[in-house]
Amino acid sequence: MSITTLTVANRESITIGSESISVVTIGTQGPQGIAAAEQIFIAAEAMNATLPAAVDSTTGKAKIASNLVLSDINNVLGVTTGAAAEGEQVTVKQAGTVNNNSWTWVSGAIYLGDRVLTQTPPAAGFIQIVATATSATSILINVQLPIAR
Repeated sequence: MSITTLTVANRESITIGSESISVVTIGTQGPQGIAAAEQIFIAAEAMNATLPAAVDSTTGKAKIASNLVLSDINNVLGVTTGAAAEGEQVTVKQAGTVNNNSWTWVSGAIYLGDRVLTQTPPAAGFIQIVATATSATSILINVQLPIAR
């Protein structure tokens, strides 16, 4: 099977075997989408930026994750990158780096706490590492499997 392309007056004609396809208009590049490591959800509650996020398994909406809520144990997604009111869109980053100049992390693991990120392993509930601090103001999101106890 042969493939040929012919361009005449900015119009392409592609022939594959005996089939011919004409390209009427070549469009312009569309807007850039969000990175594959981010997803947009509808917020189930008001959410601030840089909070741990989980998906509500009954509604599919994003909510603030807590290691004390048993239904969050396999539903932690990542970290919010912006604020949203209930019912608005919120972006959740699931991998990659997040920076915040107000943070004061020390290098090491960052755990899911009760609706917060923390560097202190929780004494109650399940344990889950959600990120690693790479500097005082930067974290690398890498949600690990939870450990139930």
